Amino acid sequence: MGVIMSKCPMDIKLRTNTEDPKLEFLKIEKYDDKSGYGSTINVASNGFSAKVFFTFEEWSMDEFIKQLEACDRTLSGEATLKPQWDNWFITFSLNGRGQVTVNGMLYTPEQELKYEFTTDQTCLAPLITDFKSWRNQ
Repeated sequence: MGVIMSKCPMDIKLRTNTEDPKLEFLKIEKYDDKSGYGSTINVASNGFSAKVFFTFEEWSMDEFIKQLEACDRTLSGEATLKPQWDNWFITFSLNGRGQVTVNGMLYTPEQELKYEFTTDQTCLAPLITDFKSWRNQ
C-alpha cells in the first residue's frame, strides 16, 4: 500500500449508543496511489476488545458500502468488509425484524478475536453517510 494522502483522517463509529458493543474505524485514511485505505479498527464485544491497524482495498470498501445500502433499504441481507489479501473481516447481517448482527475477526500474529453482537438497524444510515462522506472527501 502507498503513502497516506488523506489530509483529514476520520473516525467512523457504528452508533450503538453504548460502550459495549462498539465498532470503530479510527483515523481511516486513503493512500495516495489509490491502492486502498488504512485504519485502526476498534471492537468491544461482551467484555472483550481489540484495537488493530489494518489495510483494505478501495473496491472492498466500495462493495461494502453498496451492500450496507442494500441492507438498509430492504432491512435484510448481509454486508461484508474483507480485504483480498488478509484474513480479517466484518459482517453485518440483518434479519428483517430490525436487528443487525455484527460479527467478524481481528487478529495480530500473536492473537485473534472473533466477535459477535447485536444492535438495531437505526445505526446503518448514519454509518453509511459517514463512510460515503469520508470516501468522497
